[in-house]
Amino acid sequence: FHEQQMFYAELALIVPVVLLYALYALAWHRHCLMDEDTGSELSLVPKRKDFEFLMLFLIVIAFFTMATKSVGLMLEQALLFKGTMAGMMFAIGSPLFMFCAFYMFLKVSFALPAQSVGVSLSWKEILSSSKGMVWPLFGANLIFAMIVFILVLTYLMMLGLIAGMTIGQEKMEPLSFFFISALSYTPLSAFILFMTAMSVTSLSRAYRWGIENNQV
Repeated sequence: FHEQQMFYAELALIVPVVLLYALYALAWHRHCLMDEDTGSELSLVPKRKDFEFLMLFLIVIAFFTMATKSVGLMLEQALLFKGTMAGMMFAIGSPLFMFCAFYMFLKVSFALPAQSVGVSLSWKEILSSSKGMVWPLFGANLIFAMIVFILVLTYLMMLGLIAGMTIGQEKMEPLSFFFISALSYTPLSAFILFMTAMSVTSLSRAYRWGIENNQV
């Protein structure tokens, strides 16, 4: 019963968090793409015209999440059938599938900056605008991810040392634990927002370059 409660609690948290990041991405896309009068466009309060972007954002994220889950299942099958032909096929197929899924994710993501400024791209236009920019975009996001990973790892190591010295073996009250956890996760949220801002900026610039230099 406790696990079921935790599941529903996590589910209740996921939706507003994803929505918040979608609004943050929307505002940042507009900040990168609109040359003037952007002050009123940086609000995190959604307007009626923003719901198409939010739906598109959720669809793209859902696609990537399902692809990641599928790779995890394939790796589980590879371990389950280890030493057999099926296991070898799962082991080879999982990274190939993830590679193709991530490639398509980067392609489809070009629709997000377009939708943020009210432009709806067809599938053909998405392919055209992303031509020549997928791998530079992949490289940029890989660098951003490595930077954030190093920052988060360093922070968690320092947090662990501080927690070990201050808390020790003493049992904490639930309320104290909640506040300490909230304070601990605040920098992690800042790291994620930094990663999101850098990724959105690179995607917006890649989209603008694709629109200006490819036949769309």
